[in-house]
Amino acid sequence: EGGGNAVGLEEGPALGILREAEERRAVGWAGVKNVYNLDALDFYYTASAPLSEQIWGYQNSLSRIVRTIRTTRPEVIVTMNPSATQGNHGNHQEAAMLAVEAFYAAADPMPSPSRSARKGSSRSGSPASSSPAAVAPARTDRRARPPSPRPSRRTSSSAPGRATSRPPTTAPGGTQVNVWARR
Repeated sequence: EGGGNAVGLEEGPALGILREAEERRAVGWAGVKNVYNLDALDFYYTASAPLSEQIWGYQNSLSRIVRTIRTTRPEVIVTMNPSATQGNHGNHQEAAMLAVEAFYAAADPMPSPSRSARKGSSRSGSPASSSPAAVAPARTDRRARPPSPRPSRRTSSSAPGRATSRPPTTAPGGTQVNVWARR
């Protein structure tokens, strides 16, 4: 709802409804039937993922994504490029980082507080304390695989899935777990 619109007059909630309908039509062509959005506020253009994290609330956002992954049990998770490259919106960076972190957290049946802890961050606690049973999607797809701007939380024992940069595919059953911001 806070995004720009160079081709129409819609703004605010009307723009959000338009963008969601466009997204559902687009992924429908790939056979995706179920789309789950984070519904975090797309407040305005920013290149700052930390600002998006502050406004959205890290722990709540991560918990919602982990719960969705564990409930829907997708075979593939498709996300965006999490790096702070030229023109990459801070909301998109944060959503992509959350998706990758949730990929690993959803597969960990006993996430520990240290997994999400980071110096200078309010991140702590289990991201999935009341979620369904752990699940490991077969892979996560991203446009690129740049160095992560966040400290890695991946360990060989907590990452049964594998990350790859193959072109996206649709999971059987047509489910897409999206962590894009509400427009």
